[in-house]
Amino acid sequence: MGDAQQTDLSPYERMAILRDETDRCQKELTSLIRQISVIRDSIARRKYLWSLSPEYYKEMPPPEGAKELPELEKRRILLVSVVQRLTQESSAIDAILQNQPSPQPQPAAPNPPAGRQQAPAAPKKTRFASFDDFASQNPRNRRTQ
Repeated sequence: MGDAQQTDLSPYERMAILRDETDRCQKELTSLIRQISVIRDSIARRKYLWSLSPEYYKEMPPPEGAKELPELEKRRILLVSVVQRLTQESSAIDAILQNQPSPQPQPAAPNPPAGRQQAPAAPKKTRFASFDDFASQNPRNRRTQ
């Protein structure tokens, strides 16, 4: 963010970053939704009890977390939009990876000496390995679970 030296990341590295961040944001969002639900339930409970005896319950303090509910809602909306944006970016990078042409073939090596036989060539890959294959082969990008 404003760094003079910017590191270019490969599409696979960007995909790993996006998946990790999406997982983190989804976990935070799930926790936040649970917290909001608990607060809303306690508010609904208090409103019901207040409807039965307003004189008694009007003197009670508001349910725990009720004052923070508007801020939690704003955070939830923000997290939903971040997860959507991360998912869109992930889909775009995945589409780029699926449409990348295979690397150009290397020029043929000179013929082997007459006494040696060359082993049959392995079948050529026409596409890049999947992201999961790349991530599992590259220890730096392994995701912990």
